[in-house]
Amino acid sequence: MSQPNSFNATEKVVTTLTILVGLLICSLCFTKCKKGENIINLDSPYKHKEHTSTELSHGAHNDSVAVTHTAPPIKESKEYKQLENKIQSLQAQIDKTQPTINTLQTEKTLLEEHVDRLNATLRTIATGTASGGDEEGAISAMQNLIKEKGDIISQLKQELASLTKIAASNDSQVEAFKKKIETLNMEKDVLARRSQSQLDELRQKISELENALNDSDSSKIFNKKLAEQEKQWQEKLDQLKVAHQLQLTQEIDTLNTKNDKLLMIIRKEKTKNVFAETSNELMPSAQSLVSNLDAYEGDDQTQLDTLYSGLSTLVNAERKAVVKFNKSSWTLRQSYKEKIQEVLAQSTPNSYFLAVGYADPKGSAAGNRKLSKNRATEVAEYIKPKLSDMQFTQAYYLGETSRFGAPEENRIVEIWEITQ
Repeated sequence: MSQPNSFNATEKVVTTLTILVGLLICSLCFTKCKKGENIINLDSPYKHKEHTSTELSHGAHNDSVAVTHTAPPIKESKEYKQLENKIQSLQAQIDKTQPTINTLQTEKTLLEEHVDRLNATLRTIATGTASGGDEEGAISAMQNLIKEKGDIISQLKQELASLTKIAASNDSQVEAFKKKIETLNMEKDVLARRSQSQLDELRQKISELENALNDSDSSKIFNKKLAEQEKQWQEKLDQLKVAHQLQLTQEIDTLNTKNDKLLMIIRKEKTKNVFAETSNELMPSAQSLVSNLDAYEGDDQTQLDTLYSGLSTLVNAERKAVVKFNKSSWTLRQSYKEKIQEVLAQSTPNSYFLAVGYADPKGSAAGNRKLSKNRATEVAEYIKPKLSDMQFTQAYYLGETSRFGAPEENRIVEIWEITQ
C-alpha cells in the first residue's frame, strides 16, 4: 500500500518541476519582450525613416522599423546567462530523475496489473460465494493444512533434537567403551605377565620335585604316599560301581514293572470284543486309515491302486492280504487261513492288524453291513490267538461297495498291517 503513495509523491515532484520550468520560460520570454519594447521606444539621436500613408496602409501586416541604432544581444546579458544556467541545472536534475521516474512508473503499471488480478480474484470469490461456493472453507482448509505442516515441522525438529542428543550419548558411550577396552587390554597384559611369573614358579617347583625324587629317601616317601592315594581312589571307584549297579538294578526293576503292566493291559484288551462298532473305538492310526478308505468310494481301480500305495507313507499302513468270501457267507476258507498265517509269520513284533469287511451292493444296506461286520470279525478272531504279546488286532466294516469291480470281487476282507 506504500507504493501508490510513492507514485503520488513522484508525480507531484514531476508536476512541480514542470511548472517551475514553465514559469522560468515565461519569465524569460516576458523579459525579452520588455527589453525589445524599450529598444524600439528609446529616444535616440538616430532618426527613423518616414513612411508614406500608402506604405503604412499596404504594409499593416509587415510593419518594419528601420533602427539605425541596435542594442546589445540579450544572450550576452548576465541575467540571461543566469537563467540559462538554472534551466540547464533543472534539466540535468530532470534527466537524473527520469530513470527513477521510469522505474517507478513501470512498478506502478505492474502493481496496477496485480491490483486488477486481485480484483478479478475477489470478484471470482464473490461470484463463487454468491453461487453457493465454499471459498471460506477452502481458505480455512488451506490454513489448517499450513498449521498441520507447521506442527509436523515442529515435531520433526523435536525428533531431530532428540536424535542429536542420542547421537551425542552414543558418542560418549563409544568413548567410554574405548576407555574400557584400553583398561581391559592393560589388565590383560598385567595378567599375562603375572601368569608368566606363576608359570616360572611352577616350573621351578617341578624342577625341585624332580630333584627330590632323585633322592632315594624322598622317593620312598613319595611312592608310599602314591600307593596310599591309589588305594583311596580304588575304594571310591568300587563304591561308585556298587552305587551305579544298584541304580541300574532299580531302573531295570521299574521298567519290568511297567512292562508287566502294559502286558496286562494288552491281554485285557485282547479279551474284549475285537469288533469296533464306531471308528472312535479304533486305535488313532487305524482311525486315519478307515477315514481314507471310506473317502475312496466311487474311485476306479486305477485310482484306487494309486491311493492305496500312498497310504504306506500317509498312515504307515500296508494292505497285506485280501480274503474272499462266498455269496452271503462269512465262513473263512482254509486256503485263506494259511495265507493269514504267512502274513503273521512275516510281521513285526509290535504290528497292529486291522480287518476291514465289505459286501457287494446286492441286497439291503442293513444286511450288507451285518454281512461285512461278520466277515471282518471272523478274520480278526482267527488272527487274535496267533499274535505275540505286543501285537494287536481289531475288526471294522465299511458295508456294501462296488469299488473293486464285479460283485464277487467286493465280498472281501482287507487285512491291513500298521507298524507302530
